[in-house]
Amino acid sequence: MDARKTQIGLLALNACLLLVLAFVTFENTSIGQTSRSHRYIALPSTINGLSSGVVYIMDTSQQELVAITWDHNSGSLKPLGYRPIASDSQAALNN
Repeated sequence: MDARKTQIGLLALNACLLLVLAFVTFENTSIGQTSRSHRYIALPSTINGLSSGVVYIMDTSQQELVAITWDHNSGSLKPLGYRPIASDSQAALNN
């Protein structure tokens, strides 16, 4: 009788685990943000004195440029600078 209870318990546990697996598989875990009005270009590079490197990200529709790096001490992204490219190009045309 004890072996029968063990088998029923294992079958019930497997059925529960199968339901959890089905729920996790079909559940949307994340939804990305999309934007039709923005187009981005990202370029990796290096900077003297900075071992982790830098990534330049440009929003081509808004003509804005930002430089970011990874800070190993805090474990987060650190912005290095921002530049409005639209005003730079307008100033270059005026000169």
